[in-house]
Amino acid sequence: MEMRVAFIMQRALAQNRKFQGDANAPSPINIRDVLECATVNGANCAGLGEKIGSLAPGREADIVMIRSDDINLYPSNNALGTVVQAADRSNVDTVIVGGRVRKLHGKLVRLDSEKFKRMVEESRRYLFAGEQLQGGPVRGEAAKIVLARLIGVETATLQARDQTRAAFESRHQSL
Repeated sequence: MEMRVAFIMQRALAQNRKFQGDANAPSPINIRDVLECATVNGANCAGLGEKIGSLAPGREADIVMIRSDDINLYPSNNALGTVVQAADRSNVDTVIVGGRVRKLHGKLVRLDSEKFKRMVEESRRYLFAGEQLQGGPVRGEAAKIVLARLIGVETATLQARDQTRAAFESRHQSL
């Protein structure tokens, strides 16, 4: 779903800029660009490009297998196009992470849900400990601080992003 949205939004915004007469409007991205963004380039952005993001000797095997005979994907005339533009989570048949099967025939395998819940709670307590936010929702500035710490970005960067977004929204509301 995220790849489909990214594909459609980028193309729509690029076309809008071109329509508005912007001589520097970007070219529309293609299906392969979006898939590379989600795999190879996503791994690079996370600092894991040497370990994951593509299938190659010495790398961890992270694979998602999609049922292409599901009604929403059939007939599949273009494998990459099907993955980016049509597939969703209901089409995922098998997931392999680090060479280990985690989902098979559409069902999670070897998941200890109680242990998983404990791990999530421990992680949540750890992440929010510095903000004294245990047990409550994270909103507003506190959410920005927690997000900044999670992704390793300075809070000032998030503030600049918010200012840019506000200017963009203000400009486009007048259209």
